Amino acid sequence: MKFSSIKSKALLLAPCALIFAMVGCHPSTDQIATTVKGSMQNTFDTNPNFAPAHFQVGKVNVLKADDGTYTGTAGITFQGTEHQVPFHITMNGTNVDWKIDPGGLLFTQPAAAPTDAAPAP
Repeated sequence: MKFSSIKSKALLLAPCALIFAMVGCHPSTDQIATTVKGSMQNTFDTNPNFAPAHFQVGKVNVLKADDGTYTGTAGITFQGTEHQVPFHITMNGTNVDWKIDPGGLLFTQPAAAPTDAAPAP
């Protein structure tokens, strides 16, 4: 009698263990967003190319694009103005690799002076 009781408990617990294992292997988009936000802020604070700009990373949104790939936007504040910056994420196991889209930080460049369309006489 004890054997069948143990066996039935094991049969009930096995699917639960599988579900927990699967959830642990695939973090939620909220967990990924939190990880990316911390990683971005750390990169902006410690990389000598970005540190002088004093970027502040705000809200990060992440959407699943495909298996192991995600897209997102990050609210990045520069000189008091928040900019929505698009980026892409690749997941490799538990490693999160994010890359800001080309031109995503162009708002840091000084505005070009307007040019006259007509040539000077």
